Amino acid sequence: MARSLYRIGIRTGKVRAKLLQQPHACVNGGLLGRRELTPPAPEIIRELNLPHERNYSLRVICVKGYMALRSRTAKVAAIDVVTVLRPRTPFSLFPSKTKGIMLLPICNTREEKSMLPTHMTRSQFHHDGLTLSYIDTGGEGQTLIALHALWMEAATYTRLAAALSPEWRVLAMDQRGHGYSDHALSYTRKDYIGDVAALLEHLEVDKVVLLGNSLGGVNAYQFAAWHPERVKGIIIEDIGAAPDADASFVLAWDGTFPSREALEEHIGQRLAPYLLDSFRATPNGWQLAFEPREMLESQLQLNGDHWADWLATKCPALLVRGRESRITTQDHFEQMAVRRPNTRLVTLDGGHVVHQDNPSGFADIVREFLHDL
Repeated sequence: MARSLYRIGIRTGKVRAKLLQQPHACVNGGLLGRRELTPPAPEIIRELNLPHERNYSLRVICVKGYMALRSRTAKVAAIDVVTVLRPRTPFSLFPSKTKGIMLLPICNTREEKSMLPTHMTRSQFHHDGLTLSYIDTGGEGQTLIALHALWMEAATYTRLAAALSPEWRVLAMDQRGHGYSDHALSYTRKDYIGDVAALLEHLEVDKVVLLGNSLGGVNAYQFAAWHPERVKGIIIEDIGAAPDADASFVLAWDGTFPSREALEEHIGQRLAPYLLDSFRATPNGWQLAFEPREMLESQLQLNGDHWADWLATKCPALLVRGRESRITTQDHFEQMAVRRPNTRLVTLDGGHVVHQDNPSGFADIVREFLHDL
């Protein structure tokens, strides 16, 4: 099982903390279930080996002299805190300037340090009667726009953005019906491509590199086919030229669930890790940010023969396939690379969402491709 290492650092004062909601984690070689851990002295560091497939909450039970913090909970998997899947800005609870706890990702190598979170600003623009949201590293670098897969959202690309900036200004859009963007009445190919065109107009940029996973990948190469003068290169992540997937199973995800864990369990262990960014707390319980029926419609519109669009352009292209992908085949990707000029195929360990399954390998190959543009 893949694991991600974190530290709990005690700033000053004794802190009693407890891991909640999940069965176990490794602490200094031992198992910590629902037992409390009590650091014996200030400034001590305890290392937690947290399974990628689980979410954790760190609750302050008692910080010396600050009993009011008993009910404060730090959700490790939330967008604006630390996540087991994609570490971002460290979360801290400071009742004063001298007491508190902090959860930090540990990075031991240069490659791991290059994947540390970077600051991204959330902005929005309007198109087709919708308010569409995106996150942006900013800066003076060349522009790369990342387009997520069905069900996912812009936040999935924060680690890649950290690896590419400041040389590249990375923007990731919550596509219509996803994330913090509005839901739409239709999800046609023309709708999605029009949204990307509107984003470029909003940004007032001439040429960009487009990167897309699954749904986002088709959107990327179709936009390049329809607007070749606006694209200097495309990076297509694990989607072919003739997608034909059955997404009807998503209809079972509709509804409100009593807890985050109940929603995660309902989705299932295989797919839930890819949807964590899309979990939303409501007054009535936990829901997904997207409407499952809209996702089914989007997939139906995505299915089809898009070979003409794939072959329509000659700009540099990088095809990245996940070796364990259930969506694509190696033979199909080899055909895509052979039939289109100026195209490079790379197969990496990982599944359909390669940038999440193999973040460092994916970032390395993308960085190499961008360097050669």
